[in-house]
Amino acid sequence: MKYDIIIEDASHFLKDQIISLFLLFKTLKSKGMFVIEDLDFPDTREESNIFNEKPTLKQILNSIIDEQDFSSKYINNFDKEYFLRNFESIDIKRARTNDIAFIIKK
Repeated sequence: MKYDIIIEDASHFLKDQIISLFLLFKTLKSKGMFVIEDLDFPDTREESNIFNEKPTLKQILNSIIDEQDFSSKYINNFDKEYFLRNFESIDIKRARTNDIAFIIKK
């Protein structure tokens, strides 16, 4: 099944945010949107990143925007390359209290 929009509002833990995006992105239709609310939780809330792991998903997305390479033990090469080949845009916005990412698929 393919989706027009996915709103990720599950766990706010670093590992779960990263895995959710790189696995579920494949289920979006062309021109579909992936929304990540509370993107900055692992950067700003200790309980969401207990071991202070890096990079966080926000750092990964900023690396992609800046056309910089990144690696994470939570992303395999296949999922990373699929995402890099198939995303059209990444827009990170500051909401009232937290950052939200809007990712469009090609």
